[in-house]
Amino acid sequence: MNILTKSSPFILYLLVTPSPLGIDLHLPALIDIKQYFNIDNSLAQLSILVFVFSMGIGELLFGFLSEYFGKRKMGYLGSWLFILGSIGVILIKNYDVVLLCRILQGLGASALSVIAYATVNENYQEEEAAIIFSTQSGFLNIIPAVAPVIGAMLLTIWSWQLIFIFFVIYGVMILWQFHTQFNYQDNPVKRNYMDIMKKLMFDRQFILFSLICVYCLGFIMTYLNIAPILMMDTFGTTIFTFSVCFGVNAAVISIVSFSLKKIIDKVGAMKCVLAGLLLLSFASFGLFITTINIITFWAFIILGSIGFALALGPSIAFALANHQNHSSIASGVLGFCYMSFSPILAFFVLSLGGINTTTFGGFFTPLGIILLGFVLYKQRKTAL
Repeated sequence: MNILTKSSPFILYLLVTPSPLGIDLHLPALIDIKQYFNIDNSLAQLSILVFVFSMGIGELLFGFLSEYFGKRKMGYLGSWLFILGSIGVILIKNYDVVLLCRILQGLGASALSVIAYATVNENYQEEEAAIIFSTQSGFLNIIPAVAPVIGAMLLTIWSWQLIFIFFVIYGVMILWQFHTQFNYQDNPVKRNYMDIMKKLMFDRQFILFSLICVYCLGFIMTYLNIAPILMMDTFGTTIFTFSVCFGVNAAVISIVSFSLKKIIDKVGAMKCVLAGLLLLSFASFGLFITTINIITFWAFIILGSIGFALALGPSIAFALANHQNHSSIASGVLGFCYMSFSPILAFFVLSLGGINTTTFGGFFTPLGIILLGFVLYKQRKTAL
């Protein structure tokens, strides 16, 4: 382990939070924003889509920039982009420019995320890195459970602008914490970037575990798109009931993620990946063959979500393990892959079958089994 400080890695957990916060805290304000700017639903939704899109592009962009200029400089830049984008949304009355400000927010969030993952990969050994990645995943997944509630509370106090004032304050807090707590090594190097990209593209371990990350997040994104309509239209539940179920599932993911240190200490990171893929495949198969009602749906979703929590953190660690000398670029490419291709997987499933759990399960079952087979083959080959 190559680390300059004995301080807690809490700053590395904090740096990943603007990404989900920028989506989930913003959700309750969509109707108010729609009315304020006198726009339709699709334009209001663009506020979320451009944020997610800019995060995907930003992961790749800041992976290269932080390798060239250093993580510390990009951390300051990312914090300021997030703060200035938030201020712009509050002050500007033109919705087209508001969307540009949301892009600035997304770019800032992606810069901080790349730095967080690259720093873990450079400073911690494989299994310890897997624990920290999993804890980061826990922070990422607890935010969707609490952020909409906080957003709704802020709306009752004042208008939707208060949510973006909260973003400004949060961004300033991250900037201060980064300035005072980011004591990890930072050695910017000018490299041959084409050679690095070739190393990534021809590293079978990077490709395999990147695909597992895409698969895990694709499962969750498909569930997030199907669940609201299935719950409220098909099952006829209330928004409150859906919110409770959604919150419980997010809490389960967080509990497993935060507990992963003990699990990895007992069984190892690779077995966590295998168990996670097995649970995801079993949950998908259950969705495929079972006549779905509200109980069976959430039983299989929670099972799959446990699998997601077990597999994601260790998979990130294994994907980046061979690339500690160019962690920022590797983290950026990995982030770009799962931010870009996971929504494509979800869109493809929805295009095939719409709000249909049979199609959902039928698509993810064989994918999970194939990936499970590749991991078992890799483990057996390594043991020989």
